Amino acid sequence: MATFSDEKLDSSRVNDVMFDDKSSSSQQVIIDIAAEKKLLRKVDLRVVPSLFLLFLLAFLDRTNIGNAKIQGLVEDLHMKGQDYNIALFIFFIPYILFEVPSNIIIKKVAPSTWLSLIMTLWGIATVGQGLVKNFGSLVACRFLVGLFEAGLFPGCVYIISMYYQRMELQRRLSLFFCASILAGAFGGVSGLPSSRWNQR
Repeated sequence: MATFSDEKLDSSRVNDVMFDDKSSSSQQVIIDIAAEKKLLRKVDLRVVPSLFLLFLLAFLDRTNIGNAKIQGLVEDLHMKGQDYNIALFIFFIPYILFEVPSNIIIKKVAPSTWLSLIMTLWGIATVGQGLVKNFGSLVACRFLVGLFEAGLFPGCVYIISMYYQRMELQRRLSLFFCASILAGAFGGVSGLPSSRWNQR
């Protein structure tokens, strides 16, 4: 994964800082540019790729249900009428409703703890989609996936914004968003009916 440590680090890194002490003296804080570049490289190699992978897996689930329909989902689960549309739609209800509460929680709990928890629960619900045998179970799993996935995107953006300054953030977020484009290129587990492995 490419790093962005070659970015120009401008002169704004050297700032005059006023301290509210009795003397009201001004002190100059000098930041070591080489050390900052080295730190930025480490963050680039650890933070962005991990979150990129998580976001790719989240979008993989969203794109795969369409593949599952083409490859026999409706017939396997004896769905009829608007059942497939309901299964699609039910995902977005908790996804929309729980995004704001998740943002509140992530500020009270450590982001690493919160994202680990919702990703574990999201993974269990996603595997459950591959094991369902009727329409009701599919709807329940889709609801749970939407519930647990609601905090992923804002949580990832929040974490990235904690590590980078404003001018460094744009390129990292662009790379992060590329995961949604690549998600459709992956999927499938051999040994299961095609409709089932495409739900996972």
